[in-house]
Amino acid sequence: MKKTDLAGTKPLYLFVGVLAITAFFVPVPTRAADMKTDRAASAADAAKFDRLTSDITQVFRQIETTGSEIAVHLQGQAGTQVNSSLQRTSDNMRAALHELHGALESIYASSQYNPPNAQILPQMNMGMLRKSGEQSWNFGAIEAGSSAMRSYQARLAALTDEVQTARGDFGVHRDRAVTRLIETLQSLAQLNHLIGDAAQAMQRNEQCVAGMFSGDTKCK
Repeated sequence: MKKTDLAGTKPLYLFVGVLAITAFFVPVPTRAADMKTDRAASAADAAKFDRLTSDITQVFRQIETTGSEIAVHLQGQAGTQVNSSLQRTSDNMRAALHELHGALESIYASSQYNPPNAQILPQMNMGMLRKSGEQSWNFGAIEAGSSAMRSYQARLAALTDEVQTARGDFGVHRDRAVTRLIETLQSLAQLNHLIGDAAQAMQRNEQCVAGMFSGDTKCK
């Protein structure tokens, strides 16, 4: 029987051994560095989403405050329509915040990020129309409020785009939050349209009343 010559295989064994040793020792610090980098990236994603949620909450509060102030100046059928739209917008904002906070909890847990200030889920409740005896007539205030509401709509649209492209482990909540934010934008657009129509209608009525006392019969 012919003996196998092992002399020629020694370099191969040596080469494989060196590879094995390299594979065993080199990746350890590399893997640790990669894990540290991943954790830092996850924490940065969580911090960004925390900031987004805070900014959206602030815009919602501005919408809530301004919408309630505008409601003071409206009455009649147009006022009733605005009031219903205010309530829909308020409901959509609450639903969006609920999903945003669910997304925050998910990304906090997955990234082990501890926010400097834990966010509290606020209650959105825009004021309903006051009784007619408590209403005041200030077209300047309505116009200013309407302009502010349109700026809030634009700001919310930009923030919604950021939420949609945010990175992180959000579970199902991020996609749900985007859906709710889009619904909020839609109801806010309708609200702003109704506020503009209501203000114009009220101004025409006011001009007609004033014209009747001056002998103007165009509004009869």
